[in-house]
Amino acid sequence: MDIEEIRKALAIMDNNDLNELFLQIGDMSLTLKRDLPVQEELPACVCEECPGVEVQSTEALSETSINAGMVGILHLTDKHGLPTVTVGGRVSKGQTVCAIEAMKIRHDIRSVHNGVVSEIVTQDGVPVEYGQPLMVIRQEDRQ
Repeated sequence: MDIEEIRKALAIMDNNDLNELFLQIGDMSLTLKRDLPVQEELPACVCEECPGVEVQSTEALSETSINAGMVGILHLTDKHGLPTVTVGGRVSKGQTVCAIEAMKIRHDIRSVHNGVVSEIVTQDGVPVEYGQPLMVIRQEDRQ
């Protein structure tokens, strides 16, 4: 293995945003690892009573990002076509804020906090991926 092959491997890492690459040529092997900046881990919780929801807290627990817990089509309206929430609207813990349709089944996504919807990150009727942010809720202390 020569330096040019190592440079090519480093270029592959850079072009594909890889953090680690294992390379084996014949009986020679090389593992390249990139040091990543240490980021403060944000507490995350999954709403056990609401399948398909992942909640990630930001800004010292003042805002909560509701992320898709499954792949599917996002619905920001109820079954009657009315919006479930709007930016600036208040939500209560347990309230349905949107739904994800997967395999023709609609899964309600519920808020795990009381608060105000500060941002809706995506649009109604679009496909969403697992972990994709859907909306941000600014938490309130009310019961």
